[in-house]
Amino acid sequence: MSFDSPTFLFFFLPLLLILEAVIRPVRAKNVFLCAAGLVFYAFGELWAMALLVISALVNWLLGLLARRRGRLAVVLAAVLNLGLLAVCKYLGFFGEGLALTPLEFAILWYLCEHRGQ
Repeated sequence: MSFDSPTFLFFFLPLLLILEAVIRPVRAKNVFLCAAGLVFYAFGELWAMALLVISALVNWLLGLLARRRGRLAVVLAAVLNLGLLAVCKYLGFFGEGLALTPLEFAILWYLCEHRGQ
């Protein structure tokens, strides 16, 4: 489901806005909006939702670690997140340009290129 699909515009978004307005406690709103975001990702690609959940859990754990060893955890979080971004955004470009087509790169490129379609 994309942002301009009729399913999103006429079903998902209005339902989301109505339920968000009805829910009062801030914590409950946060949980609801997080769950709604996961449902939105699940409509596109389940692997993207799994990647999002894993990334969020790793970042949460690194945030807890940052309380004890601040600088190391923050640097590690930045490197991991930028690495994930680079893989999903630029693997196809560099893979095609350098003719890197092993099976692992081809599968990862396909997953990154075809997310949400």
